[in-house]
Amino acid sequence: AMVESTGQENISVSSRDVTIGELKDATEAFCTGTAAELVPIARLATGIDEEPFEKVFPHGQTLPGGPITSALLTILRQVMIGEKTSKSTEGWLRDPYASP
Repeated sequence: AMVESTGQENISVSSRDVTIGELKDATEAFCTGTAAELVPIARLATGIDEEPFEKVFPHGQTLPGGPITSALLTILRQVMIGEKTSKSTEGWLRDPYASP
């Protein structure tokens, strides 16, 4: 849904696997969820008995996160309250008082 909700040509969103190299170079990262909306990631690390890896994202230490995470969260919330719409988000919102 996050990919669909931007509705803006100047924002490129993809869902794909990322490499360790990309994570090392990243300045921010986030995860999405229905109730969580967008949540900045503070730290990624491997588990016990795995090849050691750790990445700390400075923007993940505070809410709403870095500039990209914050901008996407703003867009998502605008869509959720009906301030912003696009072809891909038409029909997302329903009138809770309307008859079925």
